[in-house]
Amino acid sequence: MVSKALSVKLAAMAGFRNILVHEYLEIDRHRVYQALTTDLRDVERFIRAVARLL
Repeated sequence: MVSKALSVKLAAMAGFRNILVHEYLEIDRHRVYQALTTDLRDVERFIRAVARLL
C-alpha cells in the first residue's frame, strides 16, 4: 500500500504522537514545530497512497 520508507516515517510519527499525548518525555517545542512544518508532507503522501486504493 505504501512504500517501506513512508511506513517507517509513519511509524515514527505514531511514536512521536504517543510521546505528546501521554507525556512520556519532556516535550521539545522546537521538535513539535519541525514536525508540523516539515513532516506533514509524509501524511499527504499517505493520503495519496490510500486514495489510489479507493
